[in-house]
Amino acid sequence: MKMLRNLRNYLVNKPAFFLSDNNYLRYLTFVGKAFNKFKFSIKQIKYDDFDFPFYLVRVSNQEILTTAAYRCSRYLKGFNHAAHRIWLRYRTPELLKQHKINTVLDIGANIGEYSKNVYDSITDNVHAFEPEPNTFTCLKNNLKGSNIKLYNFALSDKTGVFPFYSIPKSADSSLIGTDDSSQIIQISTFRLDDISKDLDMKGEVLLKMDAEGAEPEVLLGGLETLKKIHFVVIDAGAERFNEKTDIQVKEILVNSGFEVKIFPDGIVHAWKPGFETIDESPVLGNL
Repeated sequence: MKMLRNLRNYLVNKPAFFLSDNNYLRYLTFVGKAFNKFKFSIKQIKYDDFDFPFYLVRVSNQEILTTAAYRCSRYLKGFNHAAHRIWLRYRTPELLKQHKINTVLDIGANIGEYSKNVYDSITDNVHAFEPEPNTFTCLKNNLKGSNIKLYNFALSDKTGVFPFYSIPKSADSSLIGTDDSSQIIQISTFRLDDISKDLDMKGEVLLKMDAEGAEPEVLLGGLETLKKIHFVVIDAGAERFNEKTDIQVKEILVNSGFEVKIFPDGIVHAWKPGFETIDESPVLGNL
């Protein structure tokens, strides 16, 4: 079974590395129709006044908007399935155990998978932050019909207008300078501490983050807010000049009173003392 699954993943994902975007979409459409029980189609579209190409994936009765052609394979089984996979990739059930989360801050929400799973399964009090304009358009489309609060600005350790390195095609946009393929735009940034008073942070609070290398700055701009947060899950992988930020993230969180665990792939879990005592067995809930 595992060998079959690995072969299937290879056949679906490997061609993205040597086919053009359009040819990969044709290939993926064929795969989707041949091996998927759902109705599946993809097309490149122009969206509103954006010059950037978007990709509209239709699976059964769902429409998923994305900026990355190579990521369309994630949606062969629909947006809900992709959302559940992201939830598991962060090992969130292992972190939360049986705690009931009332509020989630999704910093670096991208096109909305994590927020979608949280909204459907955990709580409707979700705040999703995504600074890249093209990606934010996808986020709005993919979460329409929910009451998730959406914010189109960056969080950092400074408030102002700063250069932002936009690479929506590969979902690597960041406040941290990247390679020459990025387009530099100006965006607004805020400290989490400056805006958290306007967020309805009730009950037990989970902070999820993927800031593409800017994780330390986001945390340093939210030291007071961290006092109100009970759980943290961060992708601190090698996005900051190809280096992980897990050690810097751990230091900030430990100094803020958290216990911290780092996984080899750069995922960081943190929790306030006393919140790890509920039944150790992971509970996935209605996922």
